[in-house]
Amino acid sequence: MYEAPGHQTCPVDDGEDEEEEGSSGESDGDGQDGGTAATDKVHHRPAIDANTERRGTEMSFKNMQIWYCTTVMVERLKLVVSCERCKNTTDFTTPPGRVNEVACSRCSGRMLVVFRAVLAHSYSSTFGYLDLDGCTAFDVVLQDCHLSVGCIMCSRDILVKVRTSCTM
Repeated sequence: MYEAPGHQTCPVDDGEDEEEEGSSGESDGDGQDGGTAATDKVHHRPAIDANTERRGTEMSFKNMQIWYCTTVMVERLKLVVSCERCKNTTDFTTPPGRVNEVACSRCSGRMLVVFRAVLAHSYSSTFGYLDLDGCTAFDVVLQDCHLSVGCIMCSRDILVKVRTSCTM
């Protein structure tokens, strides 16, 4: 087994959307768990369409460099959209594939938004497409997004909740 220098195990987030490994009640009878502790948690990435059509607003990570992971998928996106009628901005959070109807707080205009996720990897930095009606994309708030990262060391998916703090 290959181990990267300075990396003994993969960090696993213990978020609320995860399921314990070995919790299905199956046992091999000898008390061994194959080297994985019963308290380790595994994140199961939601299924996405492998043939996502390239239409709408393409979203990608600028200058993305991937180290020690195979793929990156945005599982929860915080998006800021601008109303086409009055240019007021509204932010909301959505998982992939959900049709979101957002009402503008200023003019009560109807905005429809669908986020279609795709896998980003070392040869493609595109992480999804937006289908927009009544609005335009204004910004993505990366600090409140959840990313599913495929670990190259253990072949497991790890949920990463992006958090940043600025200190001066």
